[in-house]
Amino acid sequence: MLLEIDGWKHGITFSSSHFIIGHTKCGRLHGHNYGIRLRMEGEMDREYMLMDFVVVKRALRGIAEELDHRVLLPGRSPYAEIDEDGESVEFRGAGKRYVFPRKDVLILPIEATSAEELAKYVYSRFADSVEIPPSIRKVWIAVDEEMGQGIWYSPE
Repeated sequence: MLLEIDGWKHGITFSSSHFIIGHTKCGRLHGHNYGIRLRMEGEMDREYMLMDFVVVKRALRGIAEELDHRVLLPGRSPYAEIDEDGESVEFRGAGKRYVFPRKDVLILPIEATSAEELAKYVYSRFADSVEIPPSIRKVWIAVDEEMGQGIWYSPE
């Protein structure tokens, strides 16, 4: 069986700014309206469900809320330096320097803020926030940069 959640239809979306260090066009600060989607494959449990839709959507909405209306920075980028103080975050890399108010920034434990890395991050946050039943064989997470354009991720 396959469980599917379409974040576009259920309000599991976020708007964020980012840039991809070194990319010609995407290296400029810009934003997207992102959607999160999920698929789970497995067998029904004793309650005749793969997993409770309410639990899945609540977890995904929480992750989207954390990312919403933030400047996303790659905290593990080998090509950048990020310095924080109580009020601001300074980013330096690829010949650029940005200073943002601390409350507007989310420094993520990823190497780039590409859709690929964001999908891996969202998967990790989801897996840490819910107890995935043993009857579930595989979980995929998609992060769409816009409707119809996204990346699916599932660990091997």
